Amino acid sequence: MVRIFFSPPESAEWNKWQKRCRTARGELIRHVANGGSPKIDKDLYKDKALVVVYKSFDGPFFGKCAYCETPVSVSQYGDIEHWRPKGAVSDMDGHPVDHPGYYWLAYDWKNFLLSCIICNQKWKKTRFPVNGEHASQPGDEENEQPLLLNPLWDDPAQHLYVDKSGVMIERTDRGRACIDVCGLNREELVTARRDAGRLIGTLIAHLWTESEAGVANREDHLQVIMDIKCGKTPYAATGRAELRRFKKKLDADDS
Repeated sequence: MVRIFFSPPESAEWNKWQKRCRTARGELIRHVANGGSPKIDKDLYKDKALVVVYKSFDGPFFGKCAYCETPVSVSQYGDIEHWRPKGAVSDMDGHPVDHPGYYWLAYDWKNFLLSCIICNQKWKKTRFPVNGEHASQPGDEENEQPLLLNPLWDDPAQHLYVDKSGVMIERTDRGRACIDVCGLNREELVTARRDAGRLIGTLIAHLWTESEAGVANREDHLQVIMDIKCGKTPYAATGRAELRRFKKKLDADDS
């Protein structure tokens, strides 16, 4: 998991969709306030205006799951995931919470992430652990203390890191919650991160040799490093960990 930087587009399609979302949100809040049950329009949060942006290889997620960083287009289509669940809510262990769901955020792009099907449907599901009480009505979420990280707003590097074997390690309780809720240490992910780390470590070593020898493909290798730093590559958190380890080694050699 890496930090994701996203500014909403200014396209006519996006603005038109946002207007529809604001209208639907207001109607939904009024409906619930008058005693009705939340009825959410699935087509609205699956609108093409959102999907095209969120699933683009050039978009904010670079075609990767926001949680595990696996490319969603390789083995699966991926989901537009509600970070705060729009319907039922459960705790860390998956036990149901007496909660109507965060229906008022059902059309809010700031509550959407691109997720692989495994992270979303097999692991996270409706789990949304918090410290204290869950927000239960519009506006209360401002005072809520989520345990699950949202990479649109949180810096995962402050809470998680990847070791040489590809295992995701928590730095904080929120990091631990992400590992548990999204299954970030499932076997296939650990293997993928370990293999990615080895490849990136080899590339870094080659780049260091090339910088001294003046090898022609140095620019290509530098581009890979830049893609890791901006989060474009799969398992960029692993790549960044390798870069930090290499820098630490160089610093130690110079001391």
